[in-house]
Amino acid sequence: MTRYHLVKVSSSIVEESYEDGEGRNTGCGLNEKIGKTFDSLEELKEHIKDVYVSEELELEGDNSFQTCSQVADHSEAQNGGWMTPTAEEIAQWKKKEIILYLELFTFSFLEVS
Repeated sequence: MTRYHLVKVSSSIVEESYEDGEGRNTGCGLNEKIGKTFDSLEELKEHIKDVYVSEELELEGDNSFQTCSQVADHSEAQNGGWMTPTAEEIAQWKKKEIILYLELFTFSFLEVS
């Protein structure tokens, strides 16, 4: 029976222009070793969606999933960091009043017997 071992998750955060798409890399993101094994690819995907990001995952090559999520910089706020933008923030972004960002994720895994 083939099982799937989640090796690591990495992400980078880039500016997202409403009209132009991806822009400057902020230098922020994450790089975590995971080391958790799952009985099926679906179980692995559900774990990723439960813990990291709910967007659809795209298989890249044989051993990684990629996806992205729009985030807002709440660093100045209490319990701040990179958070899902509010409806108000999205409206401001569409009017070019604030910058929102994309967090680009890669989830690397191995097939194990």
